[in-house]
Amino acid sequence: MAVNGAQAQPSRILQFGWEDTTVRWCDRPNVAAAGIVATDLNDRTPRERASMLRRIGIRHLIWDWRDRDALQFDAELDALHNQGVSLGGIVIQHPLPENGAPGAINPHVRQFVTEAARRGLAPDLWVTVASGATADDHEHVWHAADHLEPLAKLAGDHGMCVLLTNETGFFGEPRNLVALVE
Repeated sequence: MAVNGAQAQPSRILQFGWEDTTVRWCDRPNVAAAGIVATDLNDRTPRERASMLRRIGIRHLIWDWRDRDALQFDAELDALHNQGVSLGGIVIQHPLPENGAPGAINPHVRQFVTEAARRGLAPDLWVTVASGATADDHEHVWHAADHLEPLAKLAGDHGMCVLLTNETGFFGEPRNLVALVE
């Protein structure tokens, strides 16, 4: 297409100098909504939320939840399916126990993973490891790795991936997350 006699170039976010196969992360089909379940001021139902996402053209949801939302997971999945919105991920708060054995998986999380898999879904698990540690502590990193292992195994057994997210505290520091992954 010519614009004022010049060939119009397709819009690009990144240009590498070869044929453009760039994923345009900011294009509407590639955007996922996150943080809208637990923080919704209008306290929408799963059906209202899925309808809103469809109406504004968002096709993916990263499902964040609180205990009050856990019992609505099936309704959430049904509503998303009915509106053509995919479940791209589930936010998992996986606090490191200060006392006691690491590795316990919240029963709700186990339910979410198994139900999503039963429906043929494989959302990523967006995991935050909350911890009371404040300084670099090699032993603390090993303790967190032991704590994450059962969750990573559960996810892997169902074709899901664990994504570590950094929010605050010890594992909010990138170097501590890198040490955990290593």
